[in-house]
Amino acid sequence: MKKVITYGTFDLLHYGHINLLQRAKALGDYLIVALSTDEFNSKEKNKITYFSYEERKRLLEAIRYVDLVIPEQTEVATLAWGQALGSWAMFVANIFALCAMMTSYWAVGGSMLTNIVDMFKFKSENHVPTRLISLACVALPPFILAYSGLVSFVDAIYLAGTFGGVIMSILPALMVNSARKNGDMEPPWKCGWYSARWVQVLIITLFCAAALYAVLDLVGILPSGW
Repeated sequence: MKKVITYGTFDLLHYGHINLLQRAKALGDYLIVALSTDEFNSKEKNKITYFSYEERKRLLEAIRYVDLVIPEQTEVATLAWGQALGSWAMFVANIFALCAMMTSYWAVGGSMLTNIVDMFKFKSENHVPTRLISLACVALPPFILAYSGLVSFVDAIYLAGTFGGVIMSILPALMVNSARKNGDMEPPWKCGWYSARWVQVLIITLFCAAALYAVLDLVGILPSGW
């Protein structure tokens, strides 16, 4: 049996919704509709529905094309797939997603490796435990944030990327300025205007502004639609 899944709020049901469900059902044998809950709409979509979740669910269940209605409670697609298609789908999709994430974390961790080695007086960049610690310094904070329940999984990754950008905008400026202060200055034709102080300040300001935006968005201070 071929299962098909689609997502939506389906508030104020209309012809377009029916057409979508009919076409989705034609793609397989069993149609699952992941229906956004009231809490999910309010928190993640900044949307208030006319009908409640239970009312929208009853309307969908009355449509002949729909076989099952489940709540859409997470913005992480792979978790929703697990709810609808079974644990095998969630396992395979999440393994793929985690491997992709770890490659990104490893790249950021590698770029920060020299700084971590110098700061904590570790043995060498080629020392395996040192490389693992470097990766942990980058990868663990977002996972701790996500699984502590303080923020959603996607928000944790979003914050990790945002503040990672802040760190990676500050560290190169510190390294260049330290080299200049200690006399190890790049010749002008190798290190030009793009390393000038005003450029450094501009880059750091932009990344810090992005981090501030992320925090304000997370706590709900920004106006809807920003």
